Amino acid sequence: NIINENSNTITIGASGDTISIPSGATIANSGTATGFGITNAQSFYLSGSKTIAAGTATVIDSAWTALDTTKVGIIGSASNITVSSGIFSFATTGIYLVETTMNFYEQSGSNSRYVMGNVEVTANNSSYSVVAQATGQRSNTSGGSSDNNVVFPSAMVDVDDTSNVKVRLAAMSETESKTETQNKSFQIRFIKLANT
Repeated sequence: NIINENSNTITIGASGDTISIPSGATIANSGTATGFGITNAQSFYLSGSKTIAAGTATVIDSAWTALDTTKVGIIGSASNITVSSGIFSFATTGIYLVETTMNFYEQSGSNSRYVMGNVEVTANNSSYSVVAQATGQRSNTSGGSSDNNVVFPSAMVDVDDTSNVKVRLAAMSETESKTETQNKSFQIRFIKLANT
């Protein structure tokens, strides 16, 4: 047993050291482990509809809200990822998995055969690049009304600078479309996988 009788903290090793656990050894935990595995996971949904312009990439900057449906889980701090005007910012560095569910519907009288969803990232808090893209197909029926399609672009993002690395979503449609917001069907999820 290693017991520190003078404080509640026992430090093993120092910064830069490697703690080796030999083959066959088992780490048994009956208490609370912190700093291991996934330390943060958050979900947001689009609570305000956004019109996607024909043939032009449109940033999804409508109202985003933390997902609060019954029994939706969150890991870590609810303030680690925040959003303003469609721009998602990070309070802590790390490698994040960004997953999306981007649900669109066709305007009445439109004839849109595709909708394209993008995950975009900036490394300088200014110019954005597409890091993931997915395209969905709709029936090419003239005068279609309320036809839906869903795309799921996702990416792993290296947030090595919380001041400059940020994420946003954008979309483009052949003709005018709208984001589908019923039943929280337009979402984005952030899962911190590891430190950067």
